Amino acid sequence: MGISRDIENKNQDIFNLCYELNDLAQETKYKFAIHTENGQEIVGASLFVKILQEFQATVLLFRMGLGVEGKVLTRSIFRIIVYFKGHLQ
Repeated sequence: MGISRDIENKNQDIFNLCYELNDLAQETKYKFAIHTENGQEIVGASLFVKILQEFQATVLLFRMGLGVEGKVLTRSIFRIIVYFKGHLQ
């Protein structure tokens, strides 16, 4: 794990921000009160969780030095956010 440690040390501020965002998102996720009869709430919560999973995977990929793969997932997150925004309107 020497490479990932080096990458994380060189980019410590960015990774710390990512970890803080992840913690906040995890806390937020468990505060959801989703009603099973409300399709918008179900879709919204599902998209939020999908974004969170993709974000976590992206952080891990960049930490392991897999920047190209991380960029692919970043684009995927962007597409989900665009869909999520459209869903909210």
